[in-house]
Amino acid sequence: MSGVKVSVVVPVYNPGRYIHECVASILSQSLPKDEYEAIFVDDGSTDGTGEWLDALALEHANLHSIRIPNSGWPGRPRNVGIDAAKGKYIYFVDNDDWIAEEVLERLYNRAEKNGADVVVGKIVGHGKGKYVPRHQFRRNVDSATLDDPGADPPLLGLLSPHKLYRKALLDEHHIRFPEGRRRLEDHVFVMKAFFKAQRMSILADYPCYHWMRREDASNASFARADTVVYYRAVRDVLDVIDENTDPGPRRDRLYLHWYRANLLQRMTGPAWAAGEDPHVRATYAAIRELALERFGPGVARLLECRWRLLSRSLQADRFDLVSAQAASEHRFTMELKLDSAEWTESSWRLAVSATLMYADGTPLTFVARGERLFWQPPEPLAGDQAEDDQAILDATSEVEATTMSLVLHDRESFVEYDIPAKLQAVTAQTPDGTITISPRGEIDIELATVAAGFPLPAGVWDLFLEVRSCGWSSVRRLSQVGGPRERGGRRVEPHTTQFGNLSLKVSDFEVGSRPPPLQPALPQPALPQPAPPPPRRRGRSARIKAVARRLARRVLPAAVARRLRRLF
Repeated sequence: MSGVKVSVVVPVYNPGRYIHECVASILSQSLPKDEYEAIFVDDGSTDGTGEWLDALALEHANLHSIRIPNSGWPGRPRNVGIDAAKGKYIYFVDNDDWIAEEVLERLYNRAEKNGADVVVGKIVGHGKGKYVPRHQFRRNVDSATLDDPGADPPLLGLLSPHKLYRKALLDEHHIRFPEGRRRLEDHVFVMKAFFKAQRMSILADYPCYHWMRREDASNASFARADTVVYYRAVRDVLDVIDENTDPGPRRDRLYLHWYRANLLQRMTGPAWAAGEDPHVRATYAAIRELALERFGPGVARLLECRWRLLSRSLQADRFDLVSAQAASEHRFTMELKLDSAEWTESSWRLAVSATLMYADGTPLTFVARGERLFWQPPEPLAGDQAEDDQAILDATSEVEATTMSLVLHDRESFVEYDIPAKLQAVTAQTPDGTITISPRGEIDIELATVAAGFPLPAGVWDLFLEVRSCGWSSVRRLSQVGGPRERGGRRVEPHTTQFGNLSLKVSDFEVGSRPPPLQPALPQPALPQPAPPPPRRRGRSARIKAVARRLARRVLPAAVARRLRRLF
C-alpha cells in the first residue's frame, strides 16, 4: 500500500463485543480507503478476537491483523503497530473506543496545513470517570506549547495517547511506549513527543475521539493500581521532564501538573476522610515518599491555597490533617441562581450568580487583611496554622483568577462545549465581615459560533455552570427558562426538563416551517434571517452501530464462528 496518509494503530486484548463499534468507525472513514490503513495488533487474546480480525483483514485491503504473544499491557502492541505502519502519520485508537467519520481526514489536513508534528483532536468522554478537560478544546490552536500561560497548560490537560503523530518524529527520536505492565506509559510516550515536536496543534471544532468506559468498568485503567508500581511510573514521567529541562521555574511549572493531579488529588474523598482503609495508608506513605523526593518548595509555591495546605500537611507527615481536610471538602458544592435570560441580536444571554460552599451549606470564606485575602479553613485545620504560615493561606491572586463558565452537554453524543462568563463580581461580603467566593456574570451563547467557532449542532443540550477558584471547582445544572428563537434553518428552544433543569433543543428545519414547540412560545421580537449554515452530518453513532452489527453477523470460517458464537 503506497501513499498512505494515516496509519491507525489499535492494540487489542479480549475486547469481546466492544470492538465492533471501533472497527466499524475505522472502516467508515471519509478518507479514501487507499489513503489510510488500520493495524490491529492482537496481544494474545483468548476470546477469538484474533481469528475474527484475521478473517476481516482478508476482506479489507487496508485492514491488517498482527498477532503477538501476550505482553500484558498496550505498550508492546502499540510499538509493533508503529513499526509496521506505512502512513505519514500515526493515530492511536483503543479497541473499546470509536472515532468520528471525518477524524482522519480532518487531523491529516490540520497537520499538513500547520506543519504540525502532533495534532490533539477533541476527545469526548462517555461514562462515569471518563472526564475530559473542557478548556483544552475551547478553540482551535495552530501552535500550542508546553509553556502556554496558565496554571496548567492545555496540552497537559489530557495525556492519553489518542492523538495524531508524525511517524518521522517518532522514528527520528526513537519514541516508543514503555513495554510490560507499566502505569502511565502513555504519559511517558506523549511527553517525549511533546518535547521533541517542532509544532503542535489542537483541533477543537470537531469531536474526533469517543473515549468509552465499559459497562462492566473493566478498562485496564480503572483497575486499582499497586501503589509501588504506580508511583514508580510517576517517577518515570518526571524523569522525562528532567531529561528535557533544567532545574528552575519551567521544570517546576511542569512538575506542578503531576503533583496536583497524581499526588494531592488522590488524597481526597470519603475513604481518605475515614482514614481507616489499609490501601489509603499505603498510598499515603508512597505519596509522601515521592513528594519529599521530587517536589520541592518551588512547586509548592505554584499551588492554589487549597492544595498548598494539603501539601504542608503531607510534608509535615500529619495524616490527621490530611484526613480532616478530605472530610471537610467531600461533596464540595455551590449555590446557584439564574438571574435572567434574554435574547440579543445574535445570542442568548444569561445572567448567573453562585456561591461556593462546603457540603454542610457553610460558605467557603476568606478574611481581608489590608489588600490581601486569606482563606479561613474549617476546624480543625484553622487552629493548626502558625502565624508564620499565613503565606500558605494567602489566596489573593487565586481569588482574582476565579472563573465561571457555561457547559453545554449533548445528551446523545456526550459532546461538550464551554463558554467563559464575563464576570462583574467575584466576591461578596457577609454581615460578619468575612468574604465569600460569589461570582456574578453574564454568558452569551453565540448561536453561530458556540461550538468552537461553528453553530451548535442539532440536538438537546443540557446546561451546566462550572465555577473554579483557589483549587476548588463545582459543576451544577441550571434551571429556569426563556422563549424559543429561530435563525435561518434552525430553531433553538430553551425549555425546562421534568426535574426543573434548563436545556436547549436545537433542531434543523426548512425556513417557513414551524415544528411544534416543547412549550408555549413567549413573544419575542423578530431577528434578521442570515444565510443558513452549511449542513453538518449527524446520525454518526447510528451508522457506526449499523456497520458494527453487520460485522458481528458476518459469516466467518466455521472454526472461528464456533469460538465467537458465545461472545458476539
